[in-house]
Amino acid sequence: MSNVKSIKKSEPKIDEKPKQTQGQKLLEAMTAKKAAKEALLKGVKSTHVSFDDEGNEQKVETVTKGEKKRRSEEQVSEKKTKKVKKLKTKKPEETKTDSKQKEAFEYLRLFVNDRKNWKFKKVLQTWILQSLYKMPKSEFDNALEYLKDLQGASREKTKKEAQDRIPKNSIGNNLTGYTNVSNDDFDDFDAEKLLAQVSVTQSSTKQDESEEVRRARLIVDTLL
Repeated sequence: MSNVKSIKKSEPKIDEKPKQTQGQKLLEAMTAKKAAKEALLKGVKSTHVSFDDEGNEQKVETVTKGEKKRRSEEQVSEKKTKKVKKLKTKKPEETKTDSKQKEAFEYLRLFVNDRKNWKFKKVLQTWILQSLYKMPKSEFDNALEYLKDLQGASREKTKKEAQDRIPKNSIGNNLTGYTNVSNDDFDDFDAEKLLAQVSVTQSSTKQDESEEVRRARLIVDTLL
């Protein structure tokens, strides 16, 4: 018997990619260089070139300075738009308040200066009574004139609110120093000195008062 050796042929690997030739490698390098150069001339900041198995240019991804600037401007524009929307949301409320204030002050001026053409408006009166301690002094003087004709529950409520704002231990307690005067000393009691002391104390108290208390006193005096 003859010894026969079987020879197994090697099967080609199906998944193995063919190796690039020297010419393909050179072509790939030249193509990448050319694409990068063209992109640079167009203002490209970064370039990525990919190739297929044959060494042909497949995809070029670029990001230009102009595109980056445009994106940045779009972001800034978007932020400004959001800010404007917020302002527009608040503006109607502020405009409404300013409009009501202006209308109320004109209502007071008309009452003081042209009563014949003045007409009562409940809504404006309510706003005025709620703003007595916040409105400018010039408008407050007109409000005092308006309060003189205030009637009914509104008059009593406004007077009570003003009285509640005045400190309870004012002026009246200045007389306590004379409450213990005995009958024997009555002849020595000097009414003029008492009045002078009360006047000085009252003047000093008014100087130390806040604008709120001062207005409250004027309102009470007007409504009594």
